Amino acid sequence: MAQLFKCLQANVQHSKAGSYLLGKRILDERIYIALIQESWVTSRGRINGLSNLPGKVISLGYGESPRSCIFVRNTIDISVLTGFCSRDVTSNLVKLPLEMGTKELVICSAYFPGDTMFPPPNEVRKLVAFCRGKNLQLLVACDANSHHTTWDSTDINERGEYLFDFILEEALFVLNRASVPTFVTKNWAEVLDTTLCLQYLSTKITDSRVSDTPSGSDHKNIQFNIELGGKPIQEYRNPRLTDWDGYKLSLQRNLRSINVNVNNHEDLERLANSIGQAIVSAYHENCR
Repeated sequence: MAQLFKCLQANVQHSKAGSYLLGKRILDERIYIALIQESWVTSRGRINGLSNLPGKVISLGYGESPRSCIFVRNTIDISVLTGFCSRDVTSNLVKLPLEMGTKELVICSAYFPGDTMFPPPNEVRKLVAFCRGKNLQLLVACDANSHHTTWDSTDINERGEYLFDFILEEALFVLNRASVPTFVTKNWAEVLDTTLCLQYLSTKITDSRVSDTPSGSDHKNIQFNIELGGKPIQEYRNPRLTDWDGYKLSLQRNLRSINVNVNNHEDLERLANSIGQAIVSAYHENCR
């Protein structure tokens, strides 16, 4: 049987009301993991409003007011990846309990400051490389402060181009769905919050959507489930990893094998179908 781990991505905007509503939602909906940006903090830089929850709130601000943290329910074992943490980035290795054993993955909450030109932060770049080197699955929830139509922003800005290039280079998957704004004010609505992951998790994230539940912030919550066990891993072909030289050779070979004389409408349809099959076959041969 598949096991669901309910998750939230939330930017509180340093709001007392936002922190209260987030804590209430974690309790009421039995949230297992909350990836949080811009928490409500005290004058001494301590996270406020989330202390009475059935779990741990992790953040490493190193003397500065943290702009990222993660809540993890007590039933989940965690290890803080201190080498990939900062004021703006919190990274944890978690072990999700299953009926038989556990599943390890790395979760990261990140705030990408709007006054820097080259997102993502170095801690996120190094974290992706670390996870690839250790064959660990990775989920990154971020307030990207970057516009790109790939995650359904209304336009593309320079920061968005840099972040998109990084996503392509690292073959990350963008989990944003349905073109729903994540940041809404009286005069403006935009997609600023993104959820990224490595390939395996892209088939394990279900029911991902921007929530209509009041957040107490201009940022809407993003909710999703991590669904593990009980279902076969879905095959997913990543077009970015296609061997395009091999694709061209396969397509040429497949097209040369087509022998259809077009004399009527039925012949034309048969030729079109054969060409379509040649294209799909060449793609499947060269994209794994």
